[in-house]
Amino acid sequence: MCSLALKVSYGKFSYFTGGDLTCDTNYGRDAWRDIETPVSRACGPVSVATVDHHGYFDAAGPDFVRSLQARVWILQAWHASHPAMSTLANLFSTQLYAGPRDVFSVGLNEAAALTTARFSDLLKSRDGHVLVRVSAPGDTYRVIVIDDTDESDRVKAVFGPYAV
Repeated sequence: MCSLALKVSYGKFSYFTGGDLTCDTNYGRDAWRDIETPVSRACGPVSVATVDHHGYFDAAGPDFVRSLQARVWILQAWHASHPAMSTLANLFSTQLYAGPRDVFSVGLNEAAALTTARFSDLLKSRDGHVLVRVSAPGDTYRVIVIDDTDESDRVKAVFGPYAV
């Protein structure tokens, strides 16, 4: 709950990262634990956002997703418990906000992929470094997935351009 939350803007483009912010309130008993909701409301819609707390069960709640309305989500997964099924349901929900969205994961664990296949099959990538390249003057961007299995920095895939 004490992670740095950062919004970076360049022209029309904006990017949010909130580290390990959480939204879990211990079944409503500890409202103060939901730091993710007020931070995302203060931030407002962005072009690209990272998913808080590796997409664990206590993050990326409905209010967070609804407030940020990212076109691209980056999920920093690495464990069998990342991401939670509810997190993926929120990210892909068109009831929280309309329009398309692409979700990229780095290091999706095979066990997580199996247990969340309903949504993980929709991911644009499951592993590799995710690079966001914004064009001058900030009105379009691309997402580049880079092989992270060695030092070659081989480009695995390029997505976009996305208009802002």
